[in-house]
Amino acid sequence: MRNEFIAFLKQYGVIGLAIAVIIGGKANALVTTLVDGILMPIITAFLPGGTWRTATLDVGPVHFLPAPCSAPRSTSSSWRGSSSCSARRS
Repeated sequence: MRNEFIAFLKQYGVIGLAIAVIIGGKANALVTTLVDGILMPIITAFLPGGTWRTATLDVGPVHFLPAPCSAPRSTSSSWRGSSSCSARRS
């Protein structure tokens, strides 16, 4: 029974998958720490008062949002070139 279980682990690469999940979790923690500890203080220095959450980048009639997927979709817009997750035009 034990030999069959070990053969199953080797055949389907379960150990490699488990290692990948652990590495992915640690990479997520690393990126979160870098963003919260290094990147956000720099951005906050340029946008005091926490206005980075509502800041937009306006390029002509197109408004790029920092979190566009959480923004409500505009139903009155005649521009249908992209989804609401990439840019929004008013």
